[in-house]
Amino acid sequence: MNPVFRLIGWLALAVVWLVPIGQAQADDRPTRLNVWDIKIGEAAAKIPDGFINYACGTNGGPPSLPIANFTEFRKCRPDANGLHEVYFEYDDELEYRARALEDKPEIRMYAGTTAYEFPVVASILFDDAGLAKGELGKIRAVPNPYFAHSTYELNRFNRVLKFTHLPAQCTIRLFDLAGDLVRTIDKNDNTSEATWDLNTSHGLPVGSGVYIAHIDAPGVGTATVKLAVFMEKERLNNF
Repeated sequence: MNPVFRLIGWLALAVVWLVPIGQAQADDRPTRLNVWDIKIGEAAAKIPDGFINYACGTNGGPPSLPIANFTEFRKCRPDANGLHEVYFEYDDELEYRARALEDKPEIRMYAGTTAYEFPVVASILFDDAGLAKGELGKIRAVPNPYFAHSTYELNRFNRVLKFTHLPAQCTIRLFDLAGDLVRTIDKNDNTSEATWDLNTSHGLPVGSGVYIAHIDAPGVGTATVKLAVFMEKERLNNF
């Protein structure tokens, strides 16, 4: 047989063997659950046990009492609304797999409990019946009140106020006390925060006062946050 045809035959055979192996590796690749896989109204016992380091939450802060899984939510002290907060972290199997393969993009993607490489504190609230409740009640404006600047700002020209504990998709509408719409912020990513630069929809700085933020999350619900803004006095040195 011609050596060229023999080589082609061996290459074709190798492809036949390697394609199923590649498909099997893709099929065997583990998946990682995240906070958006938990459905509002779902019973604690029905939520897949695919997370790690369960503990009682501290209103979005660090974990406290360790627990086995979501079903032990009653061990967590209820808040003022009678809800039990359970903290959890994402399974780190994909992170270790990426590090073993030295796959830098996936290491960044799966390192820790993150969303698009941003660290997040993951927790969920349960009522006494063990049903998962919405996270919208934990949405906060930070800092509130806003006094001329915030720790998020890198310079005096960069104003930053953040909304935290947001769902992946929502619309934030900011109104003044007269009921006029000041700004609309559309969020559609897997982070838990959105930023307001304290400008109106026309790009002008807002005035000092009280504002109402209405958060509308499709399929989840709505929430309202009141915030106070105190802007620094701006002087014109040149005319």
